[in-house]
Amino acid sequence: MGYRFIQILEDYSNPSSHPCIAFIGGGGKSSLISQLGRELSQIYSRVALTSLTKSGTQHTEAVCLPDRFRGPELISHFALANPLKIFRKSPLPEKYEGISREELFDIRNIANICLFECDGARKKPLKIHTKDDPKVPEFADQVIVVVGADVVGTSPEGGLVHRAGLFCDFWDIASTKILDVDFISMVVTSKRGYGSKIPDRLGRSYFVNKADDHGDSAQALAQAINERTRDAVYMGSVHQGMIRRVG
Repeated sequence: MGYRFIQILEDYSNPSSHPCIAFIGGGGKSSLISQLGRELSQIYSRVALTSLTKSGTQHTEAVCLPDRFRGPELISHFALANPLKIFRKSPLPEKYEGISREELFDIRNIANICLFECDGARKKPLKIHTKDDPKVPEFADQVIVVVGADVVGTSPEGGLVHRAGLFCDFWDIASTKILDVDFISMVVTSKRGYGSKIPDRLGRSYFVNKADDHGDSAQALAQAINERTRDAVYMGSVHQGMIRRVG
């Protein structure tokens, strides 16, 4: 098995360090976590995938719905599946509930490495965060910011922006504004944008997804992000198994 996407993570060669990696944004976040989970499971015996927000039932990994998040009960589930997705039961049959920050901390101490979603985007490539979106916990080790290249050249009214009305109000733009790479890169890198949910001390990497169908847009957006940050920037396609660093 190739380790194509693991390069987006910092070097966590010591399994005892229990790294905890947050993912925010949209446009392939869940798919990227699943791909990384498969790659990491070839290295670590306990790879946990989870979320602080609700999640649908369509998962390719085994799902665990524990009553307790500590001790040997949770550890025993990794003997049955790795990677292992961990959620809470939901009263809705088509959903799982996200876990709490405290439960995430407990999972972090049990797993060799833990990947978790920190926001939802309803499968849209760009979004606006609100007070209801969790902030990345201080105990996280790294943040991966995901954005879909398919949003480049569209407008908020075109259906590719999560909470489009709030997005336009917050950024004081018309719903017909064409979203170019300069504007999108500002949204995903600025302290007022996606950075509002990320503690300043945490390192981050950026991944521009959907380069298979939107190659020129992905290249232009990745380059624009690279010009705004000293953090690592990648582009590619999770669906096609492609990734490369920009800059």
